[in-house]
Amino acid sequence: MAAEAGAGGAGETITLSPFEVVSENKGYFAANSVSGTRLNSKIEDLGQSITVMTKDQMQDFAMLDINDMFDYMASTEGTNSYSQFETDRTGAVVDKVSLDPNNANRVRGIGNAN
Repeated sequence: MAAEAGAGGAGETITLSPFEVVSENKGYFAANSVSGTRLNSKIEDLGQSITVMTKDQMQDFAMLDINDMFDYMASTEGTNSYSQFETDRTGAVVDKVSLDPNNANRVRGIGNAN
């Protein structure tokens, strides 16, 4: 109403330029992965099921470390400082979880970092 009153006389029509709303947002979708095969490969071409955690997803959910990622991903587990496993007075794990650092951050279905 204020634009019509200030633009001219009564009954004068104001024409605005047309605009188009386009959405290319695919959420946290990732088409390629480097960690699945150590090469830049399409995820759909991989012979195994993997879950991708994108940088945007980590920022949006304020994930500060790998423990935060475990809360949002299926089939993940951690050992040592990455979870709440108990140790005895000698440092041995009470629940018999391996202390091998190569397996400390493990995602089921994908081998360790070696």
